[in-house]
Amino acid sequence: MPETGLVSIQATVDLRGLRRDDLVRIRAEYTRPGDAENDTPLLRQERVSVDPETTGGVFVVSTPDERVELPKGTQIRVQVAVRPADDDHRRRLTYSTRTRISIVEIRTAG
Repeated sequence: MPETGLVSIQATVDLRGLRRDDLVRIRAEYTRPGDAENDTPLLRQERVSVDPETTGGVFVVSTPDERVELPKGTQIRVQVAVRPADDDHRRRLTYSTRTRISIVEIRTAG
């Protein structure tokens, strides 16, 4: 963050390689200057409810618009984690063309 202010974060994640009942979690990670601990609020958690093969191999998860007040110098990362329903952690997942992550500075403080 170049200045202290209000930020809007939204993500649309389009993953290939998922299977029905996999669990997808999307978190924001905020690293504030001088803080030893990072905040990582959960933006969205969704279980794959359909067989992605019936939708062209794609499953899209969108987060709501998250607005947060952050100090100057805060680093923001969006994390995507998948817990496979079948515990097969060797499965290869890839992002597809509909993946978008938006971080917009709404206003600066002052």
